[in-house]
Amino acid sequence: GSFNVCIPVTIENWKNRQQAGQRVILRFPLPYRVGEDFCPGNGDEKIRCEAGTYAWLQENCPDVPIPRLYGFAMSTGETVDHLSP
Repeated sequence: GSFNVCIPVTIENWKNRQQAGQRVILRFPLPYRVGEDFCPGNGDEKIRCEAGTYAWLQENCPDVPIPRLYGFAMSTGETVDHLSP
């Protein structure tokens, strides 16, 4: 979609060797696309909703193939990482 900017990243040495492959994608919501100026917090809400959807799908629909979510961060500096599948 056009609401995020996606940045491909190649990681040479994983700390945890469980990961398959070396490539990840960083996704950032574009503030002007999610209405951050006139409704502050929309970007964080978008991230919370997407992270919640990933968690729900991993728990309730394990047969549905989805990208692995390694973590996320809010504009407040709060971060979550090392999520279990």
